[in-house]
Amino acid sequence: MKDNWFEYGVFAREYALQTHKKSDYTAFLSWKFAQKTKLEGKNIYRFMEENPGYDCYFINPFPELTYLYENVWLQGDSFHKGLLNITQDLFFETGYNIDLSRLRNNKHNVLFANYWIGNQHFWEAYMNFTLPLYNLINKKLIEGNKIFLQVADSSRDRSVTSSFIPFIMERLFSTFLLLNKSLSTLSYQYSDEFMTTRGFSKEEISLLNMLEKFHEKEEEIIKSTGNSLEIRRATADLLMLLWKIRNEKNMILNSKLWRIFSKIKKIIFSFGKFFS
Repeated sequence: MKDNWFEYGVFAREYALQTHKKSDYTAFLSWKFAQKTKLEGKNIYRFMEENPGYDCYFINPFPELTYLYENVWLQGDSFHKGLLNITQDLFFETGYNIDLSRLRNNKHNVLFANYWIGNQHFWEAYMNFTLPLYNLINKKLIEGNKIFLQVADSSRDRSVTSSFIPFIMERLFSTFLLLNKSLSTLSYQYSDEFMTTRGFSKEEISLLNMLEKFHEKEEEIIKSTGNSLEIRRATADLLMLLWKIRNEKNMILNSKLWRIFSKIKKIIFSFGKFFS
C-alpha cells in the first residue's frame, strides 16, 4: 500500500519513539533536500553555528513563492484545487477556529517543504499542534472517507501523482509558525548571487527584492496613506507576470513585465520614505 504521509509519517513514528529527546536538534529531511535547496549539510551546520540559540531553523527551497501568494494555502489551492476547502474543514472539525484564507505569510514564516531542524521544545509544540489533524485524517480514512487519497489536482504540474495528504501536512509548519509567536525560528535566506545559480536573472532578482519591500512595508504605507488599492493592483500584476515569465520565458510577457515594473518604481518613488 502506498504511503501517503511522506515525511510526516516519519515525524509521527519518531515522535512516538521520543527520538527528538536524544539530541539537541532533530530533523528528518527528504532525499530531495540537496536537489531542491542546492545546499549541502555543511551549509546548514554553518548557518546554525553562526546563529545559535533558536528553537527551529528552516530552509525554504522556493523563496520566490513567498511573493506570489499571500499564504501557503492559497498557493497550494492554486496548484491542487480543493486543498484549501478540504483543510479548512479539517481545522474546524479539530477545533482550530482559523480562517486559512486570511493568513499572511512572509519570508520569516513560510516554508514549501518539510526542511526544518527543531529542538525538543519545538518538536513538542509542533507535534501537539499537528497530531490532532493527523489523527482526524486517519480516523476518516478508517471510516472510508477517500477524499484525502484522491490524487491532488495537478493540472499545473503533470509530474504530481500524490494524494492531498502530503500537501496538507507540509503546509502545517507555516501555519504553526504564524500561530506560535513565542517560539524563536530562523529562516535561511538565499543571497542574490546564489539565486542566479538557480536560474534567476538579475532583473528577476531585482523584482523579487522589490516585492520583499512591499511585504515589509505595505501595511505601514496603507496605514499612513490609505492608498491600498494602487499598491495591491500593481503588486498583483507584477506577481502574476513574474510567475508566467518564470514558467514560459515569453518575450511578450517580458515586455508587459517592464511596463508593470515602471509602474511599481513610480509607486516606490512616491512613497520613498518607506523604502529608504
